[in-house]
Amino acid sequence: MSPSPGNRLGPYEIVALLGAGGMGEVWRARDARLGREVAIKVLPAELSADGDRLKRFEKEARSASSLNHPNIVTIHEVGRSDSTSFIVMELVEGKTLREELAGGTLPVGKVFSIATQIAQGLAKAHSAGIIHRDLKPENVMVTKDGFVKILDFGLAKLAHPELDGGQPTEAPTVSEATRPGIVMGTVSYMSPEQASGHPVDFHSDQFSFGSILYEMSAGKQAFRRATTAQTMAAIIQDEPESIASLNPRAPAPLRWIIERCLIKEPNARYASTEDLAREIATVRDHVSQISSVEASLPGAFRSRWRTRELLAWMIAGVLFVAGVLLFSRRPETAPSNRIQASLLPPPGLEFDTAIAPPAVSPDGRSVVFRAGDSLWLRSFADKEWHKLPDTENGAWPFWSPDSQSIGFITPDFKLRRIRVNGTASQMIVEAPGFRGASWNRGDTIIFGQLKGPLHQVSAGGGEATALTRVDPSGGEVDHRFPSFLPDDRHCLFVVLMTQETYLAVGSLGSKETKVLGKATSTI
Repeated sequence: MSPSPGNRLGPYEIVALLGAGGMGEVWRARDARLGREVAIKVLPAELSADGDRLKRFEKEARSASSLNHPNIVTIHEVGRSDSTSFIVMELVEGKTLREELAGGTLPVGKVFSIATQIAQGLAKAHSAGIIHRDLKPENVMVTKDGFVKILDFGLAKLAHPELDGGQPTEAPTVSEATRPGIVMGTVSYMSPEQASGHPVDFHSDQFSFGSILYEMSAGKQAFRRATTAQTMAAIIQDEPESIASLNPRAPAPLRWIIERCLIKEPNARYASTEDLAREIATVRDHVSQISSVEASLPGAFRSRWRTRELLAWMIAGVLFVAGVLLFSRRPETAPSNRIQASLLPPPGLEFDTAIAPPAVSPDGRSVVFRAGDSLWLRSFADKEWHKLPDTENGAWPFWSPDSQSIGFITPDFKLRRIRVNGTASQMIVEAPGFRGASWNRGDTIIFGQLKGPLHQVSAGGGEATALTRVDPSGGEVDHRFPSFLPDDRHCLFVVLMTQETYLAVGSLGSKETKVLGKATSTI
């Protein structure tokens, strides 16, 4: 029986209804003993009938609460009054993340703030062997100060204990949840292993977390379809739409984190949620360093500061590479030349480094950036930027070895090339999940793909063939970001593993590769 304002549940006086969902109503109540307000979740009758299940839930809920983590809501009591079972927890004033998402994508700073706190709360729970199983925006509260609390640890297991035995078939938010073998987890945010009816571990929460991050960044749910069955099928077999195409402003490192969380194979996600939380915090700190300095400046200077700050490290690298390329070709006795360049963006535009890192030409004389919705070319000896036609929404530019052409990827993952003299771009090959490319003097282009090996293709176009071999049994996820070595035959590339990242070398004409050592990057 549902309470109403003025009623009592034991020592708790009901004040007002806060919300209701599939797992029960939530009420604001006053604790008469302590004189403070709490939140009370009144469980549906079908969840209250089994005393053993309630005891098991109470144990798990208290275990999560006892972690004493600031991002996990505290459970005070699991009680019963007459035929009504209820959970007493700390009262969190604020909005659910679902309410925060009502307006679409969130600002990048807010995404990182919320994501970091969720990840840290999950990491603490996972380190204690506690899995949420139903992580979704409705189970995340955000206070007016931006503080995050994760709700309902263990409640999904109370509703559907069948999951631990495998063979679940339906979601708790779906009305047909009475037959044996129930899927735990709200449909749109469940992991492939949940949707397939397999036992879950902490990797499942990582996938659900990735789905939430995707929605915060892209403004839409990653796998939602017209029906429950279609949604579950999409979770199991489909890849979500590229975040870059939905929100080009989303930082590339954030997109890479989301992509790794959403890998279908559980062991290819993060080896621990502590690693995931640490990586998000690292990226967040770099973003906040720029934002905090920018916010302290007068409005008229903010745009210029943001551009300069974002490019500071890139310009240093560009000029360094340019200098090395130029001076390494001169005799030691040749007089040194000083290179000085100012790289402000084209008038009225800002550099978009999130999806188009700058690329300096092999001769060290030019650089290509993305600004607005196109690629722009600039010679270090010239003060003018030149917009490259037919490069709308192009990303990840890379140069031909003669510095006369530029390759790039389009939002629909078509690899294209364009001459620096501005002629129309030409199609090379389709490259789904593009992850970097390199071009040698033999007019061969090698490129990486998400969850795949390196591929090679003629710069003139044609069919791409696999250059390397990914070994899933050895923990490899994919090969990415290749770079030809000076002999134009061997190449360095990144090997993304389930738990580590390595630098390796491969060569044209052979699928054999050699790992050189660990790498510090997971991109």
